[in-house]
Amino acid sequence: MMPMMGGGMMPMMGGGMMGWYGQPQANLNLSVDDVRGSVERSIAMMGNPRLKPGRIVATNDDTITAEIVTVDKEALVQRFAVNRHTGYWQQVP
Repeated sequence: MMPMMGGGMMPMMGGGMMGWYGQPQANLNLSVDDVRGSVERSIAMMGNPRLKPGRIVATNDDTITAEIVTVDKEALVQRFAVNRHTGYWQQVP
């Protein structure tokens, strides 16, 4: 499982996506590629070679869904809903 910070923020968002003390910023207009980069950086920081980014898609105008899967069988490890305006990440079932 991916470690979570308080308030549902994914660690090491990078790229200016988080403000002071992990608070999301407004009006970021994140793209699928922005979210993919954040997922890749977070997985690299964890140092787990058995994980990789899975499906990352724009669900609607406000949300991007990102998955982390296993390398060998692409089994779902975690799924997140990302608010593309604030950078807020929330784990979803």
